[in-house]
Amino acid sequence: MIFANIMFFAIGLVLIVKGGDFFVESSIAIAKKTKIPSVIIGATLVSVATTLPELLVTTIASAKGSFDLAVGNAVGTIICNAALILGIGFILIPGNTDKKQYSKKIGYLVFVNFILFVFALNYNIAWWEALILFLIFCGFFAMNIFEAKTNLNPTPNTKEESFVLWKILLMFVIGAFGIGVGAYLLVEYGSMLASILGVSEYIIGIVFVALGTSLPELVTCLQSIKKKNSGLTIGNIIGANIINCSLLIGISGLFSGQNGLSLSAKTLWFSLPIMIFSTFIIALPIVFKGKTYRIQGILLLTLYISYIFALIAF
Repeated sequence: MIFANIMFFAIGLVLIVKGGDFFVESSIAIAKKTKIPSVIIGATLVSVATTLPELLVTTIASAKGSFDLAVGNAVGTIICNAALILGIGFILIPGNTDKKQYSKKIGYLVFVNFILFVFALNYNIAWWEALILFLIFCGFFAMNIFEAKTNLNPTPNTKEESFVLWKILLMFVIGAFGIGVGAYLLVEYGSMLASILGVSEYIIGIVFVALGTSLPELVTCLQSIKKKNSGLTIGNIIGANIINCSLLIGISGLFSGQNGLSLSAKTLWFSLPIMIFSTFIIALPIVFKGKTYRIQGILLLTLYISYIFALIAF
């Protein structure tokens, strides 16, 4: 019984990761076919498409009433992105950053972290609070489009444009199907595993599901390390965490009904402070010094390992 649950849970992870890859690639190819400039694609389509696995897992879990799994996935993904992925990135490729470029987005991330914590103080995200979070996401999306248009510098990409249309559409359908089925399997068998193993859905969501759905960001980080391009990782993670904090929690709250999205004391007083603390570790050196440091990465990675250990142990 437990083997079958683990197997289907693992299949769900594989489907959601590979489906995400196909979905992003085909979405970019479709946009290229319609002659949308690459800078607009990156600022809008890619940033949302890469968070689609997390979004579907969180939405399905909320709709099924598995609030701990939904919140665990959302908050766990944010912490995983910030502490684990950027921790690795800063350790391997510290260096100068364009603080003017990142300051506005970092300020937006700090703002949405603060708003989420304030909304969570009564252990519940009401539907109207979820709506505000969703509108914050819409504001971030609009800001990306505006900045992309003001810095318009389209570059042709013959690889995507050379794709045959039926192949693009097939990739899109396969990707969407993989994400949908994978998200369902993760929620369904993640809940069963939690029950069988005697651990909370929150632990399953924040450790295993969050880590699995963060694999695209981890792959991007490793690729940027190989190319010695830390800016790609920083920009990707900051954008993803703004979307996770606003869109994921916002949609979850809206799907959870009139009673709102319930939060545990562990989420409010342990996970959310870790999320905010990791954001400040990332933000302060970039905003004030325009640099990232290896010690910064060591601190972030240590924070993530300690956090996961504390969750499992206690």
